[in-house]
Amino acid sequence: MVAVHRCLAALCLSLALCRGQQVGLATFGTTVVIPGGLTGKVYHIPAESLKLPKFEKLEPVGTIYTKGLFIPSRDFSEGFPGITDRIEWFALDFTGRIYINNPGNYLFSLCSDDGSKLYLDGKTVIDNDGVHGEICLQGGVKLAGGIHTLRLSYFQGPRFHLSLMLGVAGPKEKRFHPFTTDEFQPPSNPADWKYGSPDSLQTAPDPDAGRVRLRDVIRRPEPVMSLSVEVTANGHPVTDLKPADFLVRDEGLPQDITDLSVASQPLDILLLLDAGAATAPFHERLKTDAERTLSQLGSQDRLGILEFAEQQVLTLGLASVPEMILTALRKLRPRTGESDLNSAIALAALYFRDHARPSAARAIVIVTANQGRRGVSDRATRDALWQANVVLSGLLAAREHSGEADVRQFVDASGGEALEMDPANVPLGQAIRDLRARYQISYRAPGGTPKSIRTISVELTGDAKLRLPDAKIRTPGAYVVAQPL
Repeated sequence: MVAVHRCLAALCLSLALCRGQQVGLATFGTTVVIPGGLTGKVYHIPAESLKLPKFEKLEPVGTIYTKGLFIPSRDFSEGFPGITDRIEWFALDFTGRIYINNPGNYLFSLCSDDGSKLYLDGKTVIDNDGVHGEICLQGGVKLAGGIHTLRLSYFQGPRFHLSLMLGVAGPKEKRFHPFTTDEFQPPSNPADWKYGSPDSLQTAPDPDAGRVRLRDVIRRPEPVMSLSVEVTANGHPVTDLKPADFLVRDEGLPQDITDLSVASQPLDILLLLDAGAATAPFHERLKTDAERTLSQLGSQDRLGILEFAEQQVLTLGLASVPEMILTALRKLRPRTGESDLNSAIALAALYFRDHARPSAARAIVIVTANQGRRGVSDRATRDALWQANVVLSGLLAAREHSGEADVRQFVDASGGEALEMDPANVPLGQAIRDLRARYQISYRAPGGTPKSIRTISVELTGDAKLRLPDAKIRTPGAYVVAQPL
């Protein structure tokens, strides 16, 4: 029997779940895989959608992970944790497994704004679908001991609020508490399993696998290598060149250019902010200029923020909502410890490898006094940039670097540019403009041993050199051969 509770009931349930019950609940919406947690596929849905979509007809645009589902009602402009490019008209489809060590009757509560559905073992337990304000529903189910599948689908429709809270009360429990997969893990020792066996934890077939394989067979393109190339003359970008003006070599062999574009692709930019003491004098100028700087971004561009000193913190995943980006920039605070420059760059490259859009030009812009240490080797840092095929541009203090690490070598290796900054001028806007003026040059990938490094070079042909005798070219020096699909 499903009971509907509106307004006051929803508020009471939210308070009951909040009050002293969140200890140990994982941060919601991380992009790092959580073993034994829930996997959520992210989908864009058409504006004016009135109910949950048919997920099998959509392509996911991202993946997030969580142990629990607990987001009390909030203003939609705050965004949904882990969703970086939309604040309305998106959907999530979470799946996972739970282990029941205490068989019996379980009662679940599901609060959401807008629609949601909870399934256990493929059967609907709570149907809270539709466009509506926060509504809480309850549903009960009898669960035998052992492994069960759990699925929770959710969509956020029109502004102005969103929420998603899943609570549970086990056998003989009288009140709900926030659901977390930590509570439903099987014993680590298979000999201690009272119900079922580890064989039931083998990965279940992906319901989309057949469709994906068929799609790839029908339209999988030939492997393509895409280069980000900057051409300047007399200090200004050159943006009117044609494929015939370039000579591209891969391991010394000329390549036929299959595509060339400039200023047409969306940008994915990860802003890498050194929060160490040496860079602190530049933070206020960055905040002051933030709104003007963000005006350089187009509606399809995304920007994320990773702060670092001794440790790294992703404060904002790639997002296209200016208000979210401004808020994250203005919250920048100095952090303790010596800045680990190499580790921050390598981590940013790994983030891009997993989260950048295939259709976007990708770049890391680091703002640093270039003083710090290297937690990982220079070679590993450089290779991470080449593997992610990402450009690193640097906003660097005018003085010479000090300490173990030097960012400039990675800027050069990735084909980026280094701009000087001072407390009165942090030229982030110029860096974004220069990134937009870069060429994206594609050619058929020659192949090679997976994970091997192939050198590349780009130069102008004879006629182009005559027209532009002072031209300078920046491009990555190499790339890492990808694993075959």
